[in-house]
This record gives sequence, structure tokens and C-alpha cells, in this order.
Amino acid sequence: MKLLSLVTCPELQPFVNFIFERTDILKIFIKAKASYQHHHSYANGLFEHSIEVAEMTYHNAKHLQHSEIECQTGLVAGLFHDIGKIYAMLNQHIEHYVPGPHESYNFAILAKPLGELGTINSKVFALLSDLLAAKPYGHKVRYAMEYVLQQADRSSAQSGYVRDQFKSLPAHYDFRKVGDSVIRRLN
Repeated sequence: MKLLSLVTCPELQPFVNFIFERTDILKIFIKAKASYQHHHSYANGLFEHSIEVAEMTYHNAKHLQHSEIECQTGLVAGLFHDIGKIYAMLNQHIEHYVPGPHESYNFAILAKPLGELGTINSKVFALLSDLLAAKPYGHKVRYAMEYVLQQADRSSAQSGYVRDQFKSLPAHYDFRKVGDSVIRRLN
């Protein structure tokens, strides 16, 4: 995976090793849907969404002049921010997407590389843990990278949703009514 070649900080290498060593997880991660009916709700959608979020987070952080370790941590967080969505498929051998508290499941799936990171660099561990965690209402942001990741996630999700709404329509259709909303595009 070309994207992971951007991860050069030694403390983040356990995540690169993890995804290549755990082929059982990688296979499910690549095949899974990102959501039940909203964005990227098709086979391979979770992986596509995760790649988009990782790339946008990394490149936006670079553009915004974050440190290299923050940029790479953002890339890792973007790639794995939704990996908990495969928890039921992985552990209960269910073939389809099951909604649940995926942010919590992120930590269960990533326990080994997170544990390694925690012993190598506690500051990077704190940042990555914060980026992967669920955010309750009223959460006070501790790192600017949270905004960068959050915007990348929202951009990918919304763009994927709009693409899905227009995929079966001719190119000259520039709007579509979905429920009470009208979605527009330019072609």
C-alpha cells in the first residue's frame, strides 16, 4: 500500500506491520461496507473511505504546517478511524456490516499496535488515542489534528453519499431530491 510508505516515524511502524501481518483483518477491512445505507455502503466502501480520510488528513495537515509526527499520526488515525466497524465480522464471523460503537471497537482491534506505541512514545499514543476515540457532545478539542481528521471524515462521507445518489443517473442530471433535501452537482 503506497499510502503507508508515507509512515516513516519509527513509533508508528507497529501500525504498518499490524495491517500487513494481520491478513485476516486486512481481508475483511478491504471488503467491508462503511455504513449500512449512508456513505460508502457497498463492498470495499470502508477501505475506500478510510484511504480517502487518511490521504486528506495527511495532506491537509502538511498544508497547514503541522509537524511531521502529527501528519503521520493523522494518516494512521484516518486509515484506522473506522476499523472498529469490522469488529462483528471479525469476531462473530458475520458476513455483513453491523452498526455498533465502532470507536470503542477500534481500540479492541488495534490493541497490539496501540500497546506498542504506548511504550515507545506516550505523547503520540495520547494523540492517536484521542483521534480514534468517540467524541461525546460538548467534547473539548485537545489537538488541532482532531479538526483536520474530522473534516476529512466528513468530506469523504458526504462526497461518497452524493456520488452514490447520482451513480445511476445520466450525467446531465444536476440535482436529485432525497427525502426533504435537494442535492446538487455540476458536471
